[in-house]
Amino acid sequence: MQVSLCIVFYLIVCQCMFVTPVTLTAMTLERYVAICLPLRHPELCSLHNTQKCILIILTVSSVPCFIIVSTFIAAASSSVYTQHKLCSMEMFVPLPWQNHFKFAVYQFYFFIMSITITFSYVKV
Repeated sequence: MQVSLCIVFYLIVCQCMFVTPVTLTAMTLERYVAICLPLRHPELCSLHNTQKCILIILTVSSVPCFIIVSTFIAAASSSVYTQHKLCSMEMFVPLPWQNHFKFAVYQFYFFIMSITITFSYVKV
């Protein structure tokens, strides 16, 4: 598969991989609002705010994907995009610092989501 097409597929798959835990984190915040702020729940969880929340979830879950692809684009030569290679995640992290950076981003997201979920359940 051509590398440029693989980048598109990777962005879609990465988006799907990150959107699930971010959505579950948002659901715990919604549960916190429903239980701890019952009188404000209809106001905070209106259709308009739900649409904003979905947009925020999609944006937040796409940031790590674009960071990883950006580091790949910055480090790769222009001839790489026309080559045919096996499309895999390892293709986007050819250098050790990119792999460390990828894991740092994953750990940052895990930390933020863990803090948010813990806060929500402790307050409930």
